[in-house]
This record gives sequence, structure tokens and C-alpha cells, in this order.
Amino acid sequence: MPEKLVVGEVVKAHGIRGEIQVYPYTERPEAFKQFKMVFAGQNHSQSYEILSVKTKGPKKVVLALKGLDTRTDAEALIGQKLWILPDQLPELGRDEYYHYQLIGLSVVDVQGQTIGRVEDVMETGAHSIYVVSGPKGEVLIPAVGQIVREIDLEKGVIIVDLPPGLLPE
Repeated sequence: MPEKLVVGEVVKAHGIRGEIQVYPYTERPEAFKQFKMVFAGQNHSQSYEILSVKTKGPKKVVLALKGLDTRTDAEALIGQKLWILPDQLPELGRDEYYHYQLIGLSVVDVQGQTIGRVEDVMETGAHSIYVVSGPKGEVLIPAVGQIVREIDLEKGVIIVDLPPGLLPE
């Protein structure tokens, strides 16, 4: 498990009292209400206690952080990523995974052929995309039920049933 996990990015100051607007890197922006502290700055070394959280639609979170008292204070964080300690993560439902849990997993097809390892997980409007690097190069695999048949964290493997033409020749 990583030491800290990125949960969003500061996009702008909000108002004049030091609040920040954050673009959350989660499908559940309300999860920010469970966080007690976030980290920012170089090597995410600066910690901020969260004083209040307001969700505004599916992709906006407004945070008041201890130590940010003015708009100028808030503007200093624009463009910075926000991080949390892993123990602040909310529990997930069945068949839900955090990106960090998938990175590095081996990907094989239903016939047992190795496709590669998950290097990254990209979010699209509709679903996630697994970026897999392997012997045939980079493959982008949609994380949808018709393709992803099984994810086994204990064995470190994702089993997929790829449609024809998805793998490079």
C-alpha cells in the first residue's frame, strides 16, 4: 500500500475566506466528508486539517482547511494535488477497487495468455480504462463487465475476455 494517495487537485480559490475548490479524483466526492486531513506541497509534506467540506455536483468539492484564511492563501494551492493517508479511505462495496490496488496486477485472457501488467487506470465519463503494458505493447482495456471477467487481488491477476482486434498484432 502506498504511503499517501492522491484524492484530487485544487482548481481555484472559492470566496474570500481561504476555501479551495477541488476536482476530486473519485467517483464519490462525498468521501471527502470522511477525511480529517489532506497533504499538499512538494513531496506532499504540508498537512492541513479539514474544517469543512461541501460537495457541489458530481465533480466539485469545496474545502475549508486550517491555516488557509484568505483568498491569497487559497490561491497558493491552485494546481497542487491533495493527498491522504490510506487509513482514511472509505470501505468499498463488493467488486469495487481503488486504482492503487489494480496497478501492477497481471492481466491474462480467458485462455491463459499473458497480456501484460496494469500500468495505469484512466477515468472516462463512462468507465475506467486499464492501461496494460506487455509483450505486444500497450493495450487499453475497457473496465466493463463484458470484458473484465475476474479481479483477484490475492492472486494478483485480472482475467479478461477481449473482443477481436483489441490486441495489437
